Amino acid sequence: MIYNNIQGANVYDLFNNCSNDIYAQNNDWRVYDSVSVDGHIVHKTDDPARGNIFFMPFSQYVPVAL
Repeated sequence: MIYNNIQGANVYDLFNNCSNDIYAQNNDWRVYDSVSVDGHIVHKTDDPARGNIFFMPFSQYVPVAL
């Protein structure tokens, strides 16, 4: 798992740095709603020159500490 990817002064879980789309479904983003997941990535919705990141469906299993 890759998370806390640093791009400049910002931290993202996935940063699309090209115009190609990325398919990243079924990942555990450590947040469990689509608005929060979208806040952890940078893609076309943030900059029209970038490709989309398709992240749905994503894991909604909330880990439980034993």
